[in-house]
Amino acid sequence: VHHANGVVWEPVWRRSLVARALVLATCVLVLAGAVPTVGAGLEKHQYMGAGLQHTCVVLDDGRAACWGEAGSGKLLGSGGPDGTCDFGTVDGTDGGPILTVKSVSVGYEHSCAVLSNDWVKCWGRQTSTGNRLGCGSDCNWISTTGVGNSYPYVKFADATKGPFLAKEVVAGAKHSCAITTGDELYCWGKNNDEQADPASTAIDSIVVPTAKIIFNAPQVSVGRRLSQSVVTYKPVSVSLGWSHTCAILSPSDDGNPVVRCWGSNNRGQLGHGHQLGPHTSGYVLSRDDVN
Repeated sequence: VHHANGVVWEPVWRRSLVARALVLATCVLVLAGAVPTVGAGLEKHQYMGAGLQHTCVVLDDGRAACWGEAGSGKLLGSGGPDGTCDFGTVDGTDGGPILTVKSVSVGYEHSCAVLSNDWVKCWGRQTSTGNRLGCGSDCNWISTTGVGNSYPYVKFADATKGPFLAKEVVAGAKHSCAITTGDELYCWGKNNDEQADPASTAIDSIVVPTAKIIFNAPQVSVGRRLSQSVVTYKPVSVSLGWSHTCAILSPSDDGNPVVRCWGSNNRGQLGHGHQLGPHTSGYVLSRDDVN
């Protein structure tokens, strides 16, 4: 429960098959008298994110704390079995400098965080067809030692690029995306519907950030004339669904921000006005068009 004064209340958690519309079991809130707090020194938080079966917050002291379903490594270093509800924190105290957490994003069965040095760490379920954690074979799908300095960072496929530095990371269902400090958008993970990178030849999954997503296209509008010159776009924010991705982009010609989506369109989620392909939106919508 997120209180207005920044206090997080820890509910009493119970296993329930009723939650999530009987689709998946999860940990749900049971109110039984007084609700205790998370614990001394852990109450105040700066940011909260909720996934399918677990929740994470960034605390005032820069640590991240997670609770909920402990299986599949979804908690920070909990490594508990499926069906348990646990609480874990990360503070980078397993050697090296102590790093704080700037922000955290919670996905389906994994989470990602931007640390104080702008590096990114993701933890949770790692599969050969998912690779949503972004650090290849270096990532264990469960960590029982915690997510400290020894836990691997998200890394470029090309080591000569140096550290992968980000100002925002978003965890989706089975893929993840990040906007780098250089204002470039990279995605990795499941790519069966081209939700991670529509230009990639990797059909199943992209193991680590490989190539930035390029937004170069002529502006297209409905009902008014626009210049047909090629405009480049800088990502402002990105949001991930189950099998599609959308980004708000800032154009190089100082025009209005635009929206572009890619991935699955089986429910019309790309905004074409139909449920057919292609997987990639071949045009960019202006803000006026979206309204």
